[in-house]
Amino acid sequence: MAASYEPIKTKRTFEIIVDLIKEKIFSGEYQSGERLPAERDMAAMVQVSRSAVREAYHTLELLDIVEIRKGTGGGTFIREPSNRSITQSINNLIRLRRISLDDIMETRLVLEKNLADMAMGRITEEDFGKLQSHIDQGFELLRQGKTAHEANIAFHLTLAEVSGNALLVMVYTSVMDLFQLVLKGIGADHEMSHIIAEEHNDILRLMRQGDSNALLDFLDRHIRGSNERLLKISKKYPEFQLDKQK
Repeated sequence: MAASYEPIKTKRTFEIIVDLIKEKIFSGEYQSGERLPAERDMAAMVQVSRSAVREAYHTLELLDIVEIRKGTGGGTFIREPSNRSITQSINNLIRLRRISLDDIMETRLVLEKNLADMAMGRITEEDFGKLQSHIDQGFELLRQGKTAHEANIAFHLTLAEVSGNALLVMVYTSVMDLFQLVLKGIGADHEMSHIIAEEHNDILRLMRQGDSNALLDFLDRHIRGSNERLLKISKKYPEFQLDKQK
């Protein structure tokens, strides 16, 4: 059987510009927060039309690589690396009913237990201080009659960061971004916030004791309990019934 070939696709001008800018970012020639040349200037430098540069900049913005700001002091700026694109991709899958709320909860459980296990061997006194500050902030909010879900989530995000694994932390942060959206949508109650904040004290105590098995057992119960309470509350809100399409 004769070999088959497909036509070679020539890149469009704006795609070449996108690749050029990405390469300069990845090589370190452009740093986060730095402004790219204005459309007119870039067009003159690479000898293309302004419309091609404009399309390239908008493509980079969609890729979450740059931010286009309007008005005085505006321009096209290199973004800080973040988990935004991961969060958006997961959110799209949720809206398409490819991911359920149960999937989010289960992913959180698997990731967080592994991140905590990694953190056990790397945590410092400074890290302990940060975790304690989140607990203290949570109790202060509760004393004011407010919920403490933001402080509680900050505790878990800080614990994840201690693991030192940037990729896992980015994925976990995206999962928790969506988790927080659900919390804001359904309104985490005061009692739920208080239970979680109390359990964070226990997590910190077990980490100081260096008892990895006891920590992971407790963390498993803590996360499952938190997930179950949230799922129970979410049943009252049809918009969070994220059953997957078959």
